[in-house]
Amino acid sequence: MTASLDLETILNRLLEHLRSMVPFGSASVFLVEDAGLRLVTGRNLRRPDEVLRHIFPLDDALFREICRTSRPLMLEDPAAHPEFKGWGGTQGIQCWLGVPLRQRDEVIGYITLDRYEKIPYS
Repeated sequence: MTASLDLETILNRLLEHLRSMVPFGSASVFLVEDAGLRLVTGRNLRRPDEVLRHIFPLDDALFREICRTSRPLMLEDPAAHPEFKGWGGTQGIQCWLGVPLRQRDEVIGYITLDRYEKIPYS
């Protein structure tokens, strides 16, 4: 994985490897920038043109919670949570997981995993 220093290549390989350990329907990687959260890569996104390389607000409630706790956050029924925005056609997912990406003590982004079946992450 470290043979390439291209960030997008590394993140794509990370998602490929992650899929072999944690099944998901779709996945995204968001990185923090001055302007907000940029969705830099994803897998099986329903409407990639609406989200890839787009910038989303840093004050997103779910991202703030992940930053505050520095721990993964799982929603078993995202549609029931008013904080869930359903960016890029993810309104129909049944389970959502947000995992912080950390560099030392700082959250620099997060990975989101979506399932379209009612199978919670463990």
